[in-house]
Amino acid sequence: MKFPFIFSFLALLLCGFANKPNPVFFHINAINLSEDMNLLASGNDEIFVFLYSDTDSTSELKMMMEFTFSKSSKKDSVEIDFNIDDITTGVLIEEDSDRSINELEQIVAHHRDSLKTYYHKTQYKKIEKILGDDDVLYIGPINKDTTIIEGIHKVDRYKYLISFER
Repeated sequence: MKFPFIFSFLALLLCGFANKPNPVFFHINAINLSEDMNLLASGNDEIFVFLYSDTDSTSELKMMMEFTFSKSSKKDSVEIDFNIDDITTGVLIEEDSDRSINELEQIVAHHRDSLKTYYHKTQYKKIEKILGDDDVLYIGPINKDTTIIEGIHKVDRYKYLISFER
């Protein structure tokens, strides 16, 4: 009597594993830290990444991640559990305040259109009015293979590579 039950349980368990999709990983590599030139800075980059799925009428936060990079630790990866083809927009923030990632995401979500405009026009004072000490390093489309994010902010160069691995 127990054998059919165990066999059925094992069959269901194996079917569940067989239908599980292959994992997808989000990779981020800090080629050039944004805070490595300022003598008063920690030398670490505390980076918040927000990934959104946008349509004509809605914007949905798919994932938010927090990373800390230093001269000795410049790479990180996270397994994600959503369809990366849904991702349309990414936001990278260099966090210099004491805000939590949840607090900052609410501010970014509320002001994203303005932040995007100010970022692309390099209007840092207007960004500062919204974010305070936190800096926008990138806001824009995310390539499903590799996105190169680089620039100069307050005389310090930065460069990040973001990629997805299926």
